[in-house]
Amino acid sequence: MNSPGGSVVWNQVRAIAWAQWRSSWNRLPGANKGSAAATLLIGILWYGAIVLLAAGAGAIMAQAGHERFLPLLLNAALFLMFVYWQFVPVIMASTGSALDLRKLLVYPIRRCSALRYCCG
Repeated sequence: MNSPGGSVVWNQVRAIAWAQWRSSWNRLPGANKGSAAATLLIGILWYGAIVLLAAGAGAIMAQAGHERFLPLLLNAALFLMFVYWQFVPVIMASTGSALDLRKLLVYPIRRCSALRYCCG
């Protein structure tokens, strides 16, 4: 990131990630290092699978002759992203593992500062 506000963005990302981790850690009163390691392992496997799928799709689509499959694959991928985007937050909220936004109110981030990087 070469923008002057880049470090501010990463500080905010780190603060939110830390709050998410602490809320996951404190969710169960008997949380131990084994459950934290299991959570970390599942997260690495999940996001690693997404990265592998994206890299595989890119490698396959880079080969000549696969252009006719591109609209079909993009439609399927966008639909799966839509389903994930709609249902995972509902599932997380119903199980209590979502980040409670009221807890973030203690962090003094002005609205214009938080939205400046998203809106341009």
